[in-house]
Amino acid sequence: MSAVVELKDVTRIFDKGIGVMHVDLSVEAGTCLALIGPNGAGKTTTLRLVMGMLKPDSGDVRVFDMDPRESPIIVKRRIGYVSEDQPLPPWLTPGDMFSLFASLYPKWSTERALGYADELELPVGRQLGHMSTGQRRQAALIGAIAHKPELLVLDEPAGGLDPLVRRTFMESVIELLGREGTTVLFSSHQLDQVERLADRIAFLNRGKVVLERSAQSLQEEAVRVLADGVDAEGLREREGVLAVRKREERVAITVLAPEEDARALVEDRLGGRVVQSRQLGLEDLFVDLMRGTR
Repeated sequence: MSAVVELKDVTRIFDKGIGVMHVDLSVEAGTCLALIGPNGAGKTTTLRLVMGMLKPDSGDVRVFDMDPRESPIIVKRRIGYVSEDQPLPPWLTPGDMFSLFASLYPKWSTERALGYADELELPVGRQLGHMSTGQRRQAALIGAIAHKPELLVLDEPAGGLDPLVRRTFMESVIELLGREGTTVLFSSHQLDQVERLADRIAFLNRGKVVLERSAQSLQEEAVRVLADGVDAEGLREREGVLAVRKREERVAITVLAPEEDARALVEDRLGGRVVQSRQLGLEDLFVDLMRGTR
């Protein structure tokens, strides 16, 4: 498979601090990559670089093998995009917005857009300025997917949506992934979304990618071992060790390996004693990784 999105050694620094530092990411055609991390980790900056809204200070950003800033119209016509704080003209109705998009996107389907609006019970004749935050987000989401984009870029797409609407939207994205072969790059604090949608997950912290792996390997091999008799110094440098945290006289070690291998690392190679070990879900892994890379 070829890469639809590729970032190579990309850095973007703002006056108030670092956006991203030396980021390498690749999203293969027809796959879904999720970006997760705490606020300020660099997720939105990464997505805006992909959209051509920001210029990298160094490194290379390619979308469909083009620079999104040098070929903005060609690139954006193939993308669906929703940001967390995406402004919409308050005087327009969703129907007006759909008509506008029909003139911008060659593959736009008004029938498809109205079908989504009907399913979500979105009033297409009401001005956006008179709608709730959730309804405006629904309109933006419909605008992003009704032209069957080749690439869908979503920055916290479910913010402000109730669980039912969030589920309907997720099912729409899954349909695009499965039937249309759409490539998806998104950020989310909703880890249930990440678990359902992502083929790969990239963890960002302080502007850097601290871990990127397939969702399957993270589900099968992320293990936390609680041990005593282990010297915590230098553990972070060992291959497969993601995070190390001292707990009084014991050490909690987060390892990307099958549980048996993680226990063997502690007992056979480090000479410690395993008190407890267990596989981690995505939320626990996220917490361990963010604490361990501060």
